[in-house]
Amino acid sequence: MRQLQLFKDETPKSHGGIVNLGKRKTRRPLATRKALHLVLKSSQTVCLFSELNEVKYYINKYSFQFHIRIYHLSVQKDHIHLLMRIENRESYKKFTRSLTGILARKYGKGLWMLSPFTRVLNWGRDFESTRNYISQNEAEVWGVKPYKSRKTKNP
Repeated sequence: MRQLQLFKDETPKSHGGIVNLGKRKTRRPLATRKALHLVLKSSQTVCLFSELNEVKYYINKYSFQFHIRIYHLSVQKDHIHLLMRIENRESYKKFTRSLTGILARKYGKGLWMLSPFTRVLNWGRDFESTRNYISQNEAEVWGVKPYKSRKTKNP
């Protein structure tokens, strides 16, 4: 049984993407002791899935270089899912800037539609449900499972 909290935790758990569109800039919530779900959304003009090996090569290269641990990785047609853990804020910034920069140079300016979406995950059920979501998303892209629309918590 979980212990109840006296005060509700008001710190935001997600940032970027469509969540912060049109809002003032705030500091991105990141945690070094928890997992992080990162989504990079591209424009519809480029199919990232067709360049799967090259995209995975750059993700692995920069995750090694900047000490990012990748738990799960999925390249979709128009977005990339990463389930990862960062060492510090600087390594996260260097990783995302390097990865998005090299992919934009390879596939053209204006590749990224939105700022990177991140969400801090708790270990356990939250981590497992996110990993299952990414796996299901990947199975739908490969055609193993039929597409199933999902309700999103964030608009």
